[in-house]
Amino acid sequence: MGDKMKVSLLGSFEIEYNGEKLLYHDYRSKQITKLLTYLILNRKKQIFNTTTADIMFNDHDSNDPINALKALVYRVRCVLKKSFGDEQFVLNAKGSYYWNPNIDVLVD
Repeated sequence: MGDKMKVSLLGSFEIEYNGEKLLYHDYRSKQITKLLTYLILNRKKQIFNTTTADIMFNDHDSNDPINALKALVYRVRCVLKKSFGDEQFVLNAKGSYYWNPNIDVLVD
């Protein structure tokens, strides 16, 4: 396990981990920021994909919110991998995505 991950939600969105930083301008997606924020703030629990999809996408955003969520999680994983390496940050099991409990997070 690496250092404690530091997440700044106040002001500009920023994640710092193992000496590397991830800033909004590195990926430029409100949906990625929204999902990252949601997963980090709910990191102590697993929430069903249907619930997460309902929060992430309303009826106007997607005709298939579960597949849209799956694609968004893939994008989030790619962004995190590019910035922080191969560590698994977003896990999935039993119909839910959740933040890896082995990654210690400090949120402002």
